[in-house]
Amino acid sequence: MASAMSDTSKLYILSSKGKVFALKNGNHLERLESAIEIKRIAFANQSRDVVYGIGSDLKVCVWVAEPEVPVRQVVELYQNERWTPTRGYSDLLLPTDRFGFCVCFPLFFCGTPTASCFWCRHHWSDESGRYHRPREEVEVPSAHWQWDSANWEIDENFDGQLLGPDGWTYAIDFPATYSPDKRWNSMVRRRRWIRTCRYRSTNRFADLPCRDQSEADLAFIDIAAGGCDLSYPDGLTHVSVWAVSVLGQVYIRPVCSRTTAYHGMLWMRVDLPEGMEVSQIACGSAEGVWAVTATGWALVRTGISRDCQYGSGWSTVEPPFDALLLQVTVGPDSVWALGKDGSVWFRQNIKKSCPAGTGWVAISSFLATCLTVSRNGEVFALGSADRQLYWRSGVSLEDPHGRAWKKLSLVDKSGEGDNRDLWIWISATAGFLDSRSASWEGSEEWKDEVMTQLSSRFSKEMQGFSTLNRAISRTGWKNSAVLKVWSGKQAAWEDCKVEVGCDEDDEQATLLTADGEKVHISMLISEVTAVQLHEDPQGSQELWIYTAFLTRAA
Repeated sequence: MASAMSDTSKLYILSSKGKVFALKNGNHLERLESAIEIKRIAFANQSRDVVYGIGSDLKVCVWVAEPEVPVRQVVELYQNERWTPTRGYSDLLLPTDRFGFCVCFPLFFCGTPTASCFWCRHHWSDESGRYHRPREEVEVPSAHWQWDSANWEIDENFDGQLLGPDGWTYAIDFPATYSPDKRWNSMVRRRRWIRTCRYRSTNRFADLPCRDQSEADLAFIDIAAGGCDLSYPDGLTHVSVWAVSVLGQVYIRPVCSRTTAYHGMLWMRVDLPEGMEVSQIACGSAEGVWAVTATGWALVRTGISRDCQYGSGWSTVEPPFDALLLQVTVGPDSVWALGKDGSVWFRQNIKKSCPAGTGWVAISSFLATCLTVSRNGEVFALGSADRQLYWRSGVSLEDPHGRAWKKLSLVDKSGEGDNRDLWIWISATAGFLDSRSASWEGSEEWKDEVMTQLSSRFSKEMQGFSTLNRAISRTGWKNSAVLKVWSGKQAAWEDCKVEVGCDEDDEQATLLTADGEKVHISMLISEVTAVQLHEDPQGSQELWIYTAFLTRAA
């Protein structure tokens, strides 16, 4: 997995000057270009390189890396018509129809709407039909989008069925269930118009659109993003975005997915236990959401599931006995916390059945100013003494606390190094970090020494067998067996013949047809890396043969 993600960001780090850097391969940093000063960051999605931030104006913004395929969104509106005996289907709607009611009834009854009859012509709407959307007034979602198609087009598809160039669907009345079939009682009809737009604000922090003035007045002090490992009913990858306002209130941002360029739709306030205010919030790549209250206690969000992305309630968690909490960070199966005195704490027994855990464990005497846990459970901190990045070595399922803190030496690609700024915040929620590929364990010399000794011992032991002949005869041999092989083309099991033999030094395995005339596949025995007998859910046994270059199952 590490190699598959070699070019993606692993962790984001924020400097005291408001600059954001991405940790790439090894310990190399790459700065994100930004025209604004950032105060807080939250790593949301590794495959897309999505980072949320809070600017110096206390507004939330998002940075999306430029993808190979542009981010596009379909803007839609609906054209509605009603049938009348004198006009047939037309945009002359009844007074009770969605936006077709008319303030000039004489005009309606005479059936001669004029340009001055404003409401008679309102037959454009959204999908629900409750909001008027004149086609000439529909705009792109925000200034960060631009039209990708020049004109509006009729959508000729209806639930996978081709409608034809007119695109009409019919119903008895508004609103109703629509059908592509026109019937004798189809008194109304509508069709969907679409136009695509493209996101243009990649590789920079873009502000999130505000629905109204009340949203524009919101100011935030903390942001968290996660949920990238959750599956959702619509099949899309969503990001759970949580934020804390300057008033200590918690907000969520729904519909943060690729479709909306991770901008979402609006801010929705989440109720807190009575009398409580929140100062910091964190969420993991899966279901965990924790918050720290203004009094140093912790809150755990309960009821989060596939069908309830943002949960249904809160559970209160006491802080450690001798330390009020300043920050929490959530991993895939762990929760770490930071005390106001800089102490580091680990929450025991975090499980899906017990999201609040059972108790706090103090982690050494190391003091920190910020903590973060990656998507695969690696733990990082900023040291209180030097504000530099540290990694917790040895964290595993067997030893969830880890062994020791190790300082990481980071190198900026510009060659300036990492000592010119102090780090003030880190986020690795969506990052998958492989400590082996980053060589963070390289400083443990005892491991290198052990590996060298083992390698030397193996060589010495094998020398004693160098003069012996191989167990397989050199004179040549061949064995065969009859099996069945699954044919993807025929979608059925077919009889086959397997031959394994040796011709001098050339050992081969061959898969043939039942009559032995046609060769399906042939490989050298030396290329085989593993053989596994596998049983599928239906009870059928399969022989899996793995090679370095191809894999087949028979």
